[in-house]
Amino acid sequence: MSGLQRPIGRMLTGARVEWDAVERALQRRQQRRRALGLALVPAAAAAALLLLLGRARPPAATALTLADGRPLPAGAALPTGVVLRLSDRSRVAVSAGSSLTLTRHAPGAADFTLRAGHASFEVTPGGPRRWRVDCGLATVTVVGTGFDLDLDASRLAVSVRHGAVRVEGTRVDGGSRLLGPGAALSVWATPPTPTPPTVPATPAVTDAGVVARPRPAPARRPVVASPVDASVSDAAPSAASVDAPAAVDPAEALWQRADGARRARRYADAVALLVTLVDEHPRSARAPMAAFLVGRDRLRALRQPAQAAEAFARALELDLAEGLREEAWLGLVESRWQSGDRAGARVAASQYRTMYPRGAHRGYIDSLVGSSP
Repeated sequence: MSGLQRPIGRMLTGARVEWDAVERALQRRQQRRRALGLALVPAAAAAALLLLLGRARPPAATALTLADGRPLPAGAALPTGVVLRLSDRSRVAVSAGSSLTLTRHAPGAADFTLRAGHASFEVTPGGPRRWRVDCGLATVTVVGTGFDLDLDASRLAVSVRHGAVRVEGTRVDGGSRLLGPGAALSVWATPPTPTPPTVPATPAVTDAGVVARPRPAPARRPVVASPVDASVSDAAPSAASVDAPAAVDPAEALWQRADGARRARRYADAVALLVTLVDEHPRSARAPMAAFLVGRDRLRALRQPAQAAEAFARALELDLAEGLREEAWLGLVESRWQSGDRAGARVAASQYRTMYPRGAHRGYIDSLVGSSP
């Protein structure tokens, strides 16, 4: 047996040596693969990161132009009564009689100056530039939103349809205010003087339950001297010979009183006076604008959307100026939607799309009530 054990032992030893050599070769190969894999991981990660950064990098900002590539008239007042569509898909609408100037447009900024009147902005969110509007009484800065500005000699009114804007200036409480969707802010040239509210006369109620509005007193006719009185040269001058003050237009008087109430932020009193103007003097040149202001104040200041909708509809019936008609349609859609009249809001939105297929407020209205006609 011992003679056989020695050859078998040598065979087993040789096989073990060969197996150990194979194992070592396999281990070296695995180590090389691991080293190669570890070396490739950072390279692959770097390549993926570069790819992602390349995709996420925003397009290089260029100077703002009109959508068709024409340059904007920098330094000159923008045209009124039209919707300006810009290269970054933003829109600006300036109402008739207003003055809005593009003072600076660089690749990263667009600066405007509103000197008077109404301007509506629809700024594309996430755009490559910062928008700023200098209104004198305050400065409005925006990144992406829809908002309206109304400026006169005494007040700047800012109202936000969606998104957010920052209003800054020395006349702003705290120096700066951030306004969100649906918010509004008035910045006054001088603090309004509080005055006692006007108490309207209590309307009478007829037997039929109809409220009877008090009628204005009839105008007094001027006294005309008789021929006999006129022939007496030595007589003292009669009352008719003295120049009487010019008659005051009652509609204009109501307008001036309402304007004073709005300056004092007594919006309920202003609305009552403007409603009287529209009801009693519908043919006055002030009536369409009065109805429009009733709608705006009831929607923004008094939070009365149902009554605001009636006022906007009345303003459109009274042949409101073309520069404000699109704003009135927007107010009609908003007020009906906020009052819960969703069907009426969709009808008004459909009418808006028909009249203004590329209107400044098309995107906002579609987002509010839905894009389907």
